[in-house]
Amino acid sequence: HSQNYESGGTPHDLQDLVGAKAGQAEGELERRGYEFRKVSTSGNAKYSSWLNKSSGRCVQIVTADGRYQSIVNSSPVDCNR
Repeated sequence: HSQNYESGGTPHDLQDLVGAKAGQAEGELERRGYEFRKVSTSGNAKYSSWLNKSSGRCVQIVTADGRYQSIVNSSPVDCNR
């Protein structure tokens, strides 16, 4: 089965962005081919979904205190508009 859609793991191409400042990292995500899809908030954390247009991979990023706390592979359903 395709590693791309394995939920829960951090994609190799984004591991270096965990802990990055959210404002700077968003531009980096776009540079790597990711497109913002949606965001939801829970407590003081934000959960944003991004779609990689070339691979079709969907990732969910948790932001708290202005930094990316985690980046995990997510179900493609999470990236549907």
